[in-house]
Amino acid sequence: MCPLNLNEQALAKLTRCKNELLKEYFNASIVEKVTNAKDYDETAHRPLDFLRLGRWYYIPEEWFTDPSIFPDLVFGETGRSIALGEEKHIVEKILANDSTRKITVETVDSAEIKRQIRDVISHAAQTHGHANYQIVMFAPIAYFVAAHIDWPQQERGIVWRNGDLFVDGLRIELNWSNKYIDYKEFIILEKSMCCWVAKPTLGERMNVGITDSRQMGQLELKAQSVFSFLLKAPENILVARPTNLPER
Repeated sequence: MCPLNLNEQALAKLTRCKNELLKEYFNASIVEKVTNAKDYDETAHRPLDFLRLGRWYYIPEEWFTDPSIFPDLVFGETGRSIALGEEKHIVEKILANDSTRKITVETVDSAEIKRQIRDVISHAAQTHGHANYQIVMFAPIAYFVAAHIDWPQQERGIVWRNGDLFVDGLRIELNWSNKYIDYKEFIILEKSMCCWVAKPTLGERMNVGITDSRQMGQLELKAQSVFSFLLKAPENILVARPTNLPER
């Protein structure tokens, strides 16, 4: 439902801003890259617990009625922040699970990272038995320089191609920690070990509504995704915590 008191030009601006939110959300979302993502199925997924993650706040009506105001950046940032919230949920859910395989290592160099990836593949093979592995890794940003410079020099089989990390010819879906999603562990898993069910579908999982509100001169923005996130085989997910982080 859209505000009824906006003219055609203002409504066009509102639609443009909603589209900017959607575009930036889907650009930033890692859901389909790191999980076995599925559309909601009423029969199969009704028993699951679903969460709502998003942003709800008031915005000035003049954002759309005043041609000198350009609110597109705010909407884009809202979309990106929701995508970051989803990523944070995934990481925190994995770290909090007691069934994941947790180890402590002195540091993570090229040999250690290869050993960890091979270990996850070995466990995935025992569980699933297929060969088309899609390895996902979450890594502390403190290792960014080491990963790009030291690892390829130390170990054959570790290379960077067009910004992507390959280990023994296998592309790794790599995600770095940041100031919004801060963690000190390496998390390595096979993509099929995590399941994300989106309502109503993956393509329509971000719902954006802008409506009239009871606040004078204010509209109400609600942007949210509705999902259920499951760890299908947490015992096959490796969480490695280094005791010493790189100095550089």
